Amino acid sequence: MPVYHRTQRLQIFGEKPEVTKLYGGRYRMVVRCVAKNGTKAWYNANKDQIFADFGTLYSAQMSIDGIDARTGEAYDDMVLVENKAYIYGREEVYLVEFTYETLTDSFVKEQEDKVDFDLNGLKRLTRTIIAKDTVAYSSVVGTTTLGSAPTLTLAQSVEDQLEPSEDGFKRIQEVWLESGTLSETLDNVGSQKAKVIETIGADPATPSGYSLASKQESNLEGFQTNRFTFLKPSILSLKQELSGGSKEVSVQAFGLNEADVITALSEVTSDHVLLSQSESDYAGIKTTTFEFRLDESFTEDYELNGLQRISLVELSVSNFTAQTIGSVSSSAPTSGLYLGTQQIDNGGSIKVRESIWLEAGVLNASKEFNRDGLLYVTFYSQGSKVTPTALNSGKLLTDIETEAFQGGVDAPVRYSKVQDVNGFKKFQVTVMLLQDGSPLVGGGADNAVQSYQQYEKYKRPGTFTLAADAVTGSPGNTRDVLVTVTEVISTDSTLAASYKPFSVTNWTDYNYRYIPTSTGLPVVKNGAADGYLGSGSFASAGGEVFGVEVDSAVGTAGSNPSPTAFNNLSNQVISSSNDPAFTTDEGVKWYRKIKVQMVGTMAANLGSV
Repeated sequence: MPVYHRTQRLQIFGEKPEVTKLYGGRYRMVVRCVAKNGTKAWYNANKDQIFADFGTLYSAQMSIDGIDARTGEAYDDMVLVENKAYIYGREEVYLVEFTYETLTDSFVKEQEDKVDFDLNGLKRLTRTIIAKDTVAYSSVVGTTTLGSAPTLTLAQSVEDQLEPSEDGFKRIQEVWLESGTLSETLDNVGSQKAKVIETIGADPATPSGYSLASKQESNLEGFQTNRFTFLKPSILSLKQELSGGSKEVSVQAFGLNEADVITALSEVTSDHVLLSQSESDYAGIKTTTFEFRLDESFTEDYELNGLQRISLVELSVSNFTAQTIGSVSSSAPTSGLYLGTQQIDNGGSIKVRESIWLEAGVLNASKEFNRDGLLYVTFYSQGSKVTPTALNSGKLLTDIETEAFQGGVDAPVRYSKVQDVNGFKKFQVTVMLLQDGSPLVGGGADNAVQSYQQYEKYKRPGTFTLAADAVTGSPGNTRDVLVTVTEVISTDSTLAASYKPFSVTNWTDYNYRYIPTSTGLPVVKNGAADGYLGSGSFASAGGEVFGVEVDSAVGTAGSNPSPTAFNNLSNQVISSSNDPAFTTDEGVKWYRKIKVQMVGTMAANLGSV
């Protein structure tokens, strides 16, 4: 008699189902059936009705032509986990295969547990459990424990299906771990050695002398593990900027406060102040960053015509007071320099004073030749007025500029100006030199300014002859004569004898005539004026003379040059002047003296008398 399985449409193929005993008292049964009508067309039309639902029991009837299982035919809790059909044999008979396994409403082990101690000697247990697919899994990773001595904690649980077509069951693979230390190593954090301990399930004890620096969570096969980094309170890193004048120091420290850092680095920070303090993350460790800077730093340059300039920055926790602009420093590094500018910020916790200190001296100089024949040199200086000492120090000045104060003697200052820039003095001084750059000599000495030749008109005096009854003669003539003009300047307000123009006493211009008078004395009349030449008779004084002294007591001719002596006179001064030229800033008056001398003899220039 044919035997059917779950429906009148499926006849069991073979003598009986295939039975396999599984781990833990479970069974697997494979039932193969022949379809009622084995044609391919029939199978395609009815395949939805010849497969049972996964998870149904061996004894469950199918929805069409269903039948009950025979008593004792199957084990308890046999659940359908696989159902498939395939063609068998040369006659192409369709076989429908049902696979059942023992599944209950609670999880049981599917196979023997696997145990190892690969994790630093800690016990690890790997277990696979199985149950109906309707069973809820309640164990929690990291919380659920197993056994004792040692206690294991669930580290991982993964639902696993061996074949994609399987269903109707729930298979879970579990990993259980013993709590404890997984590893303990030494690692470098900055300049320090750190103890790094990785644990599972329990926090490690803090090593002696160390503090917990960081705790990092990770995952080991699905179970959270922790990485603990322990450090001794210490300096982790030190960065010191040695370039420039500020010399900044940056310190990263663990477990230290400001006082601890200053003490630990006293040789570096003794002359520094703390600018800022901030929390930061250094290699995953919470650290404190301290920024220090020198309480006094400076930069130095010589860009101002070689003059020293220092930019000074001072830091302090106390308020700064303003210094006097233009004052001279008496302390390093600005000793001897003048204060040019200064800015103070007392607003923050760290007070700042920034100052510019300048060396006194000449910034630059310019020169020009004036029409008066002198060389004008203008100096621009800072801090102090131009002095011989400043120029003789040779601050990039030319020879001519330096010669303005040769020998330490001040040249005459024609012009000076003082500019006050918030209290810092800047000076403009114009001094005068001779055209060759040599200094002017004071004390009344003549300083030759220039000498040149030119033609000037010159009128020679006339001649006259005294007779008993008349005065006769010839007038002087006017000619262009070559002269040498010499200019000097001096502090002497007087003219020397060498500047006196040539003259002959009572030299006439032929305007005189003889007029008898009641006294019998001759009268020489010059225009409207009458004047006596002398007493006595002039009859014996007849003849040509070159001048007569006006002397009421002496009626004879004076000792004037003879015509020959006059003709031979040479290089005679024909005119001179002495006028104020300028007054220096110091109040010294200077005079310009001009002397005009005829070039050659009188006869050569005017003709013979």
